[in-house]
Amino acid sequence: MADATGAGYFPPPGPSYGPGYGMTFHERIQSSIGRNITVYIGDVATPVRGVLHAVGANYLEVHRTVNNTMEVVLIPLHAVVAIV
Repeated sequence: MADATGAGYFPPPGPSYGPGYGMTFHERIQSSIGRNITVYIGDVATPVRGVLHAVGANYLEVHRTVNNTMEVVLIPLHAVVAIV
């Protein structure tokens, strides 16, 4: 009988990977796309406020308006301290 943990076995796609596992950090953030958020980044927790536009494998894309100009801010996930 083949071992289920051998080569070629991957967990099924979706929000849950079996008993005891919940949604991943990436999946939880994706549920907030289109909402106004504040992302705190770096060691001093610098706030970035705007609309969450996209979530990549290792980044967040936040659109914010400064002086009537829309800016796109790409934030690496490893720099995120908190999201409100």
